[in-house]
Amino acid sequence: MLLLHGLGGLVARSTAVVTPARGARDPMNTDSRLAGWGVPVVTLAALGHNAHVESPDRCLTLLPSGG
Repeated sequence: MLLLHGLGGLVARSTAVVTPARGARDPMNTDSRLAGWGVPVVTLAALGHNAHVESPDRCLTLLPSGG
């Protein structure tokens, strides 16, 4: 839990746009836990904890254009 709390602090202090994303089948990171960071959370249907490995193309769509 300390790690998630620490990351929430980093998100709060970030000057960049932060979009937490999780796979819907990820038991380690829940929507409610990530919502505590105070920014909108994206849940990717049918993916697990390693969404970036399972579907890199879907994860790439979360990046801002031109970034």
